[in-house]
Amino acid sequence: LEMDMRAREEAVGLSTILSEADLHGTITYVNQKLCEVSGYTKEELIGQPHSIFRHPDMPKALFKEFWKTIKSGEIFRGIIKNRTKTDGHYWVDASIIPVKDKNGKTIKYIGSRYHITDDDIAIELYNRQAEKLGVPKL
Repeated sequence: LEMDMRAREEAVGLSTILSEADLHGTITYVNQKLCEVSGYTKEELIGQPHSIFRHPDMPKALFKEFWKTIKSGEIFRGIIKNRTKTDGHYWVDASIIPVKDKNGKTIKYIGSRYHITDDDIAIELYNRQAEKLGVPKL
């Protein structure tokens, strides 16, 4: 059972960018995949606001929708362009999940993301999303 858990964790860690944040968006956990893609170390990220990744191309309206969704206890799913430590960028297909206690109160957020390595595909997906959400396209 323990070997199965380790194998699952390793597989997820190879393919999935993971992070956790408190209710204010402060980073409390990151996995190695996030560090590899973003260029930051775990030590540089823990305690920082998640907005450290915010790329200037992303409209504020998208993040208003994002926060509105997760604060209401719902899962946010979307395509997001993030900024790297060296001011480069990377695209992700993100799911941000509110984690609730036994009383249904949100206690933290877990972000699970897949890296989209083709900019053209990412922009097309983002623009479809933007149209649906009524936020600016790129």
